[in-house]
Formats: sequence, C-alpha cells, structure tokens
Amino acid sequence: MKIDKSKTVAIKGHMNDSCLLTNREILSEEIEAIILEYYSQGYTHFMSGMAIGFDLLAAEAVIGLQPLYNGLKLIAAIPFPEHSKHYNDEDKRRYENILQQCEATILVNIENHWGSYQRGVDFLIDQSSCIIAYFDGIKRGSTEYTVEYAKLRRVPLSNVFDSVQSTLWWETLSVECKSLFSGIDSERGSAYHYRRFWKQVESGNRVLLFTYWKYRMGMIQLSEEVAHSLQMEAISELCELKLEFEFGLPSSEMYNDEGQYFDVYQDRFNDLYDDLEERLMEYQF
Repeated sequence: MKIDKSKTVAIKGHMNDSCLLTNREILSEEIEAIILEYYSQGYTHFMSGMAIGFDLLAAEAVIGLQPLYNGLKLIAAIPFPEHSKHYNDEDKRRYENILQQCEATILVNIENHWGSYQRGVDFLIDQSSCIIAYFDGIKRGSTEYTVEYAKLRRVPLSNVFDSVQSTLWWETLSVECKSLFSGIDSERGSAYHYRRFWKQVESGNRVLLFTYWKYRMGMIQLSEEVAHSLQMEAISELCELKLEFEFGLPSSEMYNDEGQYFDVYQDRFNDLYDDLEERLMEYQF
C-alpha cells in the first residue's frame, strides 16, 4: 500500500501507565476527540504502532468511529514478525481483531533485531504528517524516542497525556473558576453545562487553559512576554467560543476572504475580549 503522508496521522504511546487503567473513560474520550479534530482537518488515515497499551486503545478508537465518519481508515505498522508473541491472551485477541479491520497491515522489518522498535517509530513518523502520542514526560522506552524524533523531524505532535491531565483538572476545578473561564452563570449553570462547554474546547486549547491556570496559581514560572502571549491566546480562544455560541455559527463563517472577522463579529469580539481580560486580571487565583 502506498501511504498518502498528507492524510496520515501516526499513533504511538506508552505501553503501561496508570492512566491507561485508572482514567480509561476519560482517556478514550480524549483520544476520540483528537482523532476527530484531525479528521475535520482532512486527515483520514491513522497508523498505529500496535504496541500494547495506548497504541491498541487508539486503534480501537479509530475502528469505533469508522461507522460514523466516512473514509476513516486504520493502518497497522508492525515493527517485526511475531510482534505480539509475548502479549497476554486478552491483548492478543484485541491485536488480531484490530488487524482484521485494518485498511492495510505493513511489516516494517522482516526480522526482529536490535533497533527494530526504533525503526518502527522512524517509519511511523516519516510516513505521517502529524502524531498522536501519549507521553507522561518520564524518559523511558520507545515513546520518549518518538517525541524526540518527532521534534527532530519537525512533525507536529498532540500529546493525549496533556489533554487527559487538563480534563482531570477541569473536573475538579471550583464552580467559580469554571464560570470565569466559560462565561456560564455560576448560579444557573450545572455540571452538565460545564461539561458541555469543555467538550467544545479543542484539545490544544484545553491544555492552554490548564497552563494559564497553573501560571496564575504560581505553579509554573514564565517570562513576562510568554505569560502575556499565553493570556492573549487563552482569552482569544474563549471569546471565539462565546462568539460561536451567541451567533450560532462556526467561527470559520465569521471571517472574510482576508481571514479577518466581519465588522459585526469583530466589534462583539473586542467587547468580549476586554470584559474577560478585566475579569481575569481582577480574579484572585
């Protein structure tokens, strides 16, 4: 099979992590959300490294979404023969079930030798335009190599670990702070409303808001320039969501041919921006 790199996203993550077990539902939701974000941008082929843990879970997520999204395909990139030889019975069953539903199965190396895993990762990244990874920051194994090689090749990477941590943060955040970010009236809003708002926020912007909160809480240190840029980006994303809600239109329909808001939307955006900026600066985190 000839891979169309321009439409392909690689999948690679940790084989064992506590989050894979303790936060399985949230993890699955975040994986699906990121897959659909890429799908909405025209990426239709998702290529899994087929290791136990994240790789299999993400592959199953692609399969689960296929009946609902036309043209969504799964490719298995197996690093070497008998790759699943030491999997337990349940993971072997899942592995075989996934292979049966793949658009294509690619054997990267004809035999298992030193460097087979790294060559498998190289293949995934070199044949893809983007990567969905799960990396907790602890330097170990092929996932660390994946992140470093992606940086070297300048291939964009979405880290599901960060998305999961952001969602766990949002779920435990105070109602007052949720109201500040979402614009939902704290006296009228319910858990359902805040959860619905959060699902509308793209994964990258969820991480952005979590990072901003950590900065305001004094948990991370940023230069004045970086902090200002972070705040501007956070406010802009929140205001765009508010615009979409108020006008009942996707933001893509609010821009002219030059990529600027039409006047009516720009005026409202400016008002929303000024209001939110003032409230954020006054809020005692």
